[in-house]
Amino acid sequence: MEIARDLLIIYYANPYVLKKVSRYGNLVYRSKKNKFVYLYVNKNKSDHVIGEINKLKGVRKIEKSLNDLEPFSFSI
Repeated sequence: MEIARDLLIIYYANPYVLKKVSRYGNLVYRSKKNKFVYLYVNKNKSDHVIGEINKLKGVRKIEKSLNDLEPFSFSI
């Protein structure tokens, strides 16, 4: 079963936001220096999640990744 996912790039002002943001999807990367995170969310819920994350205090900007994810296969 393959799940279509979107990669969101979230720029933040304060690191306390990370705990709240991680509830919406899979947080896979964090840059302390540049203050952004990569968050994977389900493709069918991505618009709703972007709206919810924009409401959080401390979030500066959200971008969708321009790279379309291809299905991963972990078979040998």
